[in-house]
Amino acid sequence: MRGTVVGLMALLALVAGTGWVAQTAEPTMESAAAAYSEWIDAMVEFTRGVEIDEKGMRAFLDHWGALNELDVVESDDEDAAEFTESLHEALTDPRYRSWAEGRELEPKKFLQTSMRIMSLFMVQQTEGQRALAAQEWKDYSAVVEEQCAHVDEQTCRQMRQGLADSKAMGEAMQKTLAKLPPPSAQEQALLERYAAEVEALMEGDDDDYEDEDYYEDDDSNDDDDNS
Repeated sequence: MRGTVVGLMALLALVAGTGWVAQTAEPTMESAAAAYSEWIDAMVEFTRGVEIDEKGMRAFLDHWGALNELDVVESDDEDAAEFTESLHEALTDPRYRSWAEGRELEPKKFLQTSMRIMSLFMVQQTEGQRALAAQEWKDYSAVVEEQCAHVDEQTCRQMRQGLADSKAMGEAMQKTLAKLPPPSAQEQALLERYAAEVEALMEGDDDDYEDEDYYEDDDSNDDDDNS
């Protein structure tokens, strides 16, 4: 389940950080945009008809952290189809159903509501970074123009084209956000009321995942050193 959060955050960061996208190769940008669109489609389908209410928000805040320990959704599901499949498999996983029912949670509704909360929160975080992304874009444009003074005309043209392509890709990915149904008045009010708690929960989840990767990499390096 940790990978669900991290995966979504990474995809949404591509939209906000057009400067980062500008440094990647075009095939990578296209595949990232396609993956992002597929994830949004999967999220829309899985959460169709779900509206966050006070009870659902409180359940998410109170129980999401504990659910991570089950790892009922594969942490490396980068493919949207596999991600969707893992979500549906979780709904039939005896561990998850027992965990949810033991907390008087309706298994499907809890998972759907949690996905809805996370997707809306991350979209709003991305929207809030637009000003920063615009400034980063200006900074990268200035760097390209500065470099153009020291390279040949063809290289300069390629750099400018790459920058323009990445901007177009970022704009296309921004439009993809429109696939997600916007928050209702009730949902928006809840997101604003509990913004600090949701952010703390999700940032804590992300930090745990990164720490886990760090120690796994460290152990791997130790094994290599001992071999």
